[in-house]
Amino acid sequence: MDFIVKLVPDMPTILGMIAAFIVPLLVYKVNEKIHQKIDPPWKQEDRQKIKNQQS
Repeated sequence: MDFIVKLVPDMPTILGMIAAFIVPLLVYKVNEKIHQKIDPPWKQEDRQKIKNQQS
């Protein structure tokens, strides 16, 4: 049983792993929302063309 307990990471390590996943994901999503609202119309058209080509 002691062997298994040594394999489990401690709480700061677990929180760091979670933060390492969530922080970049949030930055990506916020950046995506900002670009949807602020990009000029010509760039939004280009983005739609790219999406249509990928489908």
